[in-house]
Amino acid sequence: MKNLKRLVIIVEGETEVKFCKKILFPFLPQENKKNCFKIKKTNGGLVNYNHLKGDIQNCINQNNILLTTMIDFYELPQNFPNYQNCMKQETTDRKISCLKQAIYNDISNNGNKNYTNIFIPYIAKHEFEALVFADISILKNHFEKNEFNQTELEKLKKIPNIAPEEINNNRNTAPSKRLKRIKNGYSKTIDGIAIIEKTGIEALLQKCPRFKKWVEEIKQKLQS
Repeated sequence: MKNLKRLVIIVEGETEVKFCKKILFPFLPQENKKNCFKIKKTNGGLVNYNHLKGDIQNCINQNNILLTTMIDFYELPQNFPNYQNCMKQETTDRKISCLKQAIYNDISNNGNKNYTNIFIPYIAKHEFEALVFADISILKNHFEKNEFNQTELEKLKKIPNIAPEEINNNRNTAPSKRLKRIKNGYSKTIDGIAIIEKTGIEALLQKCPRFKKWVEEIKQKLQS
């Protein structure tokens, strides 16, 4: 019997830890052990690449591990490897792909170590909170009428076939900024997780292709 890989996900904050344990892990192969922890030197966000790098290096050489990250592209620290060159790419998708490759190259010492089957750098486009927008009707129904800004919500409903991962990188319109305007006192840990639970992971996979690709890669590598 082969030794099963153990999945480890390094995330930015407590909300992402809760998401992994309550929503993502039950969807993944149950025979594999799983763990998720937030970057150790953080107050709920990623402020320095070296903090993330240290946690990756502490884990990556453990036996039978599959290691991945779940961090936001929005307000990514500028000391990420190859950051300036990656930001010159024409599209957000290309910027993220460039950054993911830069992280892999940095951790693998530019290919001196082969981590292809055990390390998946994942950067969410644009924020984890994009998942909250996978079903606008559930988002709306979560709040009582006197708790949310109807005008802000209607702006989103007018976008045809809204693609959550395209809700963007602007300081005024990023997913987290929109949610705080929709509901005063919005709680990422309480409201966000509750909405995502009601939405269900199948809807997340359908509406969020980058997230889906990451989840499918995790499943494939756990079973290989």
